[in-house]
Amino acid sequence: MTALNKSQFVNANGEFVEYDGSPITWRVSVYGIVIKAGQIVLSKSRKEKTFDVPGGGVEIGEMPDEALRREGLEEIGVPLKMGKLIHHFFDRFYHAKQAKFYQTVQLFYEAELQGDLGQPSDPEMEPPKWVPIARISEIPLPNEVRQAILQAMAATAQTKRSTFPIAAHVIFMKGKQVLMTRRFKTGYEDGNYSLPAGHVEVGETPKEGACREAQEEVGIKLEPSQLEPVLVMSRMGHRQSTDFFFVCRNWTGEPCNTEPHKCDDVAWFPLDKLPVNTVPYIQKALELVRKKQWYTEVKL
Repeated sequence: MTALNKSQFVNANGEFVEYDGSPITWRVSVYGIVIKAGQIVLSKSRKEKTFDVPGGGVEIGEMPDEALRREGLEEIGVPLKMGKLIHHFFDRFYHAKQAKFYQTVQLFYEAELQGDLGQPSDPEMEPPKWVPIARISEIPLPNEVRQAILQAMAATAQTKRSTFPIAAHVIFMKGKQVLMTRRFKTGYEDGNYSLPAGHVEVGETPKEGACREAQEEVGIKLEPSQLEPVLVMSRMGHRQSTDFFFVCRNWTGEPCNTEPHKCDDVAWFPLDKLPVNTVPYIQKALELVRKKQWYTEVKL
């Protein structure tokens, strides 16, 4: 076996422990990182100097998700539901309570509480606490736990960014009438009238996305120069979105339904007398366009 020295084992407080030649046990450990509303759940043993995230060794006969659920009850008084793996670490660790030397693989997962924080079933654990993420640099934590938390924060931020679409809408105006399309079998606001619109794709500007959607949905080919920006809407509804609205008054051809699998009517309506079954945020947007208000924030 490779020669071992005191620098290759640490205890829970990050202190070096000299290896005494006793048997080394393999151990797989799982930990749950719970982040919600800018706060993280931390646990702490009464015998240790540093905080930690809830977790511990996988016992014989357990699957990792079962171990994490059990560790949640023992350390923070509530079961943990395992999410995706976000960090892993190889370590040589000395367990003071058991007086054992371990060679361990530590697996850190995103996790969810299956209830509220409670009293740990392990009497050696202090009550758990929510700690603001902004204060994490002030909290004594093992280095690898801190690294895992940073990985989880980055993953959370990326998830939030990737679910925040930008949408572009075209308001075709013919005199005082507006062109509207009725949604059909889309799973969202079906049977209600909207505008030719869709998500802006990667590499597109909002105007370019609006031009593409106009051709895809009502068969009208436009150039960005034909679009006049009239409204930006920051919208909170079934999802969060930023919506750009453009008026078009001049085009070539007659609008028609080019996506009958998603739309069952294309029709003109007076701008001041929209159909009663208009998608609520579209109705709000067109009201603001009439008032020449260029920006709004809405929660529907």
